[in-house]
Amino acid sequence: MSTQVVVTLPDDLYHRAERLAQLTSRELAEVLVDTIALSLTSLSSQPTSVRPVTELTDEEVLTQAGLQMTPVQDRRLSTLLHRQQTGELSDLERSEMLALMQVYLDGLLRKAQALREAVRRGLRNTCLGYWSLTTSSPLLKAAPMLRTTYGSPAGCAMGSRARKRMHATRGQAGG
Repeated sequence: MSTQVVVTLPDDLYHRAERLAQLTSRELAEVLVDTIALSLTSLSSQPTSVRPVTELTDEEVLTQAGLQMTPVQDRRLSTLLHRQQTGELSDLERSEMLALMQVYLDGLLRKAQALREAVRRGLRNTCLGYWSLTTSSPLLKAAPMLRTTYGSPAGCAMGSRARKRMHATRGQAGG
């Protein structure tokens, strides 16, 4: 059963949805339905047994901060995303892709919450948490920017004074 709804969208949102529809060779209505379904799924599928990260032990928080999809799920999601881009995705595969995207997004949200809590407790450095979040994500590719800016995750974790001392030491050794 379906219900028809008329919605007024801001121009920029409409253009982004239209662009996604073009890139995926799908109808705009399909893209909007999938996007709404994907965003609302997490509201109804949240298990009530999941404890808030603020109630977890330090060890549990660090474990949650390192969450990743299983390699099998990650490979399958990558395959399905590629098939979607090439227009070869079947309806059954689209459902599977949406389910895997939900697993990914739920995990990413939990990981972000745990990273925030780990930083709040002093268990992780803010920069290292960000580096970990971006490098483990199949959709977020910010790690090269971090490597360029900081050289390495260890360089990112250093305080500015330690970084200045390291650069000064390098300058003395070379000159």
